[in-house]
Amino acid sequence: MNRLTVGIRQRSPELNAPVVHWAGSYSSVSWLLLPGLMWRQQGRPVLGAGVLAIWLVLLAIDIVSLNTGIAYIAAALVSAIHAISAAAVLTVLYPQWRGFSRLWRTSLLASLLVIAIYSVGLRSVVPAFAQRVTSKGTTVMIHGAYPPWVQGEWVVYRLPTGQVNMDRILAGPGDTLRFHNDSFEVNGRFFERVSDQMPKDGEMVVEGGVYFIWPTGAAYAHGGDQTGLLLRLTRILDSDLLGRPYRRWFWKTPDLEPLKPLSATGQNRISKP
Repeated sequence: MNRLTVGIRQRSPELNAPVVHWAGSYSSVSWLLLPGLMWRQQGRPVLGAGVLAIWLVLLAIDIVSLNTGIAYIAAALVSAIHAISAAAVLTVLYPQWRGFSRLWRTSLLASLLVIAIYSVGLRSVVPAFAQRVTSKGTTVMIHGAYPPWVQGEWVVYRLPTGQVNMDRILAGPGDTLRFHNDSFEVNGRFFERVSDQMPKDGEMVVEGGVYFIWPTGAAYAHGGDQTGLLLRLTRILDSDLLGRPYRRWFWKTPDLEPLKPLSATGQNRISKP
């Protein structure tokens, strides 16, 4: 049977201070990382297997689910189970702790371990822990913000207001946009308008390092020039593009409508007032 690392306090005659000698261990790290494993291996297999199974199921729910409410509840329960299990392991690792010292040290170390695992470790390697985004009623998982960015693709981005939103790229650096009553034009190609709030006339050239994205999920102004307000939010810097939605997340495909180009025969007719 694997042995658990324990600290044995002794007094150093030279310094009259406590010295800790560590016995070898093969289990302590795995017991801290896998909830319930200590109980399973140390004579309480039913309890250990149950805790481990519940933790794994909740972890899977958090990764798979596109329901943000369910995912957040699962993540909270995963963290709580892990903290309780880690605290139980620490009370065995440090039997010399007594009274109030035992309480605050165990709580502190268990909390730090859980924060390190879920807030630092998993958020850097598992997208579900950091990159679930909901916009306009659609929740997606996103992956890296890597160029080139293509006109018409859906992206998650940060608005100048700080709000995180999800929309299609309508034009990129150097592109010329023209707005019409029933369409908009990018470098001579006509597309259906993506919002009733878009301008119905005018022209603009997108500058370098900027992408034109109409913020369909942004909060509209109450009264006043709504089109003008939203138009000021359309200049999205390259550094504010956060990532792309996965085309499929397990068995679910997000309902993300593509840009609709207009036929060559209908362009001039539709673009006229």
